[in-house]
Amino acid sequence: MDALKRAKRKFWIAVAVTVALLAAIVATCFSYMSFEAPSTGILVADNGAMKAIRYPAGFRSLPGTPWSVRVHRLQVPWHWATLVPAYREDRFLPTDPLICSLSLPLWPLLLPPAFIAYRAHRATRRLSRAGCKHCGYSRAGLSAESPCPECGRAPTT
Repeated sequence: MDALKRAKRKFWIAVAVTVALLAAIVATCFSYMSFEAPSTGILVADNGAMKAIRYPAGFRSLPGTPWSVRVHRLQVPWHWATLVPAYREDRFLPTDPLICSLSLPLWPLLLPPAFIAYRAHRATRRLSRAGCKHCGYSRAGLSAESPCPECGRAPTT
């Protein structure tokens, strides 16, 4: 497979991964999913962020089977605080034990596949034009086997 086909394939795979991740992140803005381990903690995906909440010792969580999974419709509107990581310590009442939570935004997951798609798109454009594949100099009027007058490299096929 030549370099142009590889670059096109890499581009479309990276675009598909980016779109799938974006759809998953947007879905967390309308509903949230929680993975709960009784008396240990809970992992929640909501508002474009992943939150890990640690229960204190002896804390009774909602009744359910061990490692229950729940999907809920989101009642809280999206807010800007989910764009940055956050650590919180909360108490429902002053006499309640401390509940610690760590919130990490999901949008940084979009950066690697988007960057790969950008680089593959640039490579596709560079390889598809009618110039030298190394320096981009126009090869108009030159024979197919003559070296590039700009960089001196032989043409690749």
